[in-house]
Amino acid sequence: NDGSGSRLAGTIFSAQVYDGIDGTLVADFDPSRDGGVSPVTSSTSGEVWTVAGNADLVVPGALDLPGASGDYAHSPDSAAVSVTGDLDLRCHAALDDWTPAAESTLVGKWEDVGPARSYLLRVKGDGVLELYVSTGTDYLVSVSSVAVPFADGEAGHVRVTLDVDDGASQRVSTFYTSTDGISWSQLGVPDTRSGAISIVDRTSLLTIGAMQDAGDESRTTGTIYSAQVFDGIDGTLVAEFDPLRDAEAGDA
Repeated sequence: NDGSGSRLAGTIFSAQVYDGIDGTLVADFDPSRDGGVSPVTSSTSGEVWTVAGNADLVVPGALDLPGASGDYAHSPDSAAVSVTGDLDLRCHAALDDWTPAAESTLVGKWEDVGPARSYLLRVKGDGVLELYVSTGTDYLVSVSSVAVPFADGEAGHVRVTLDVDDGASQRVSTFYTSTDGISWSQLGVPDTRSGAISIVDRTSLLTIGAMQDAGDESRTTGTIYSAQVFDGIDGTLVAEFDPLRDAEAGDA
C-alpha cells in the first residue's frame, strides 16, 4: 500500500490496462504524451496518476528546447518531405509561453538565408498558429482565427492542413488542436484565400524547434514530444519525429 514492496529500479515509458483481450482501454499511463508533470491526467482514459517518493517523471525522449541559438533538431532534405501539393503538419509540444515574445517554429522546411523556403508551421506572439508556404515566386501566409487554448507550459497537439486547390481555385488552411493527437477540434474558421497553388520544392532541411538558419531564427522555448509531416490531408506519412518511441526501441 505504500510502494515498499516489489519495487522496480529503472524506467517505465508507458503502461496500459484493457478490460478484455484487445478490449476497452481502461487505464493508460503515458507521461510524455500527457505533459510529464505530476499529477498526470490520462488524455485517453481520464484517470489521474500521482508520482510518489523519489520517483520522477523524466519524460525520456522529448526534445528540450532552451531557446538559445542552435537549439533545434533537423533531418536532411529528401524527395519524400518535399511536399508540393496538399499538406498536413502536426506537432505535440509544451511551449513555456504559448504567446511567445517572438514567433516559435514547430516544424517546417524553411531557410531565410539562401533562400530555401517551402513550408513552415509556427506559433505567433498572440498565440495563433501560422502557416507559411512558398510557391517559388510568392511567400504566402495563413493564420488561425483564434489562439490555441493551452496554458503556458501545458502540453497540447496542434495541426494544420492545407488544401492547395479546393476545386474553386482557392487554397484553404484549416487549423486544429487536440489533447490526445487522435480527436481533433477545429481552431476557429478555415483561412481561405483566392488562387490555387503548388508548394515549391527547395533543398532546406526539415527542422523542429527553429528555422534552418543555423537554428538561430524563430526559435522555440519549451518541449517538443513529436511532429509529423503528411503528403496529403490524412495522407501518406513522410516524416515523423518521435524521440520517445525511438528511445523505447533503443534507436538514435
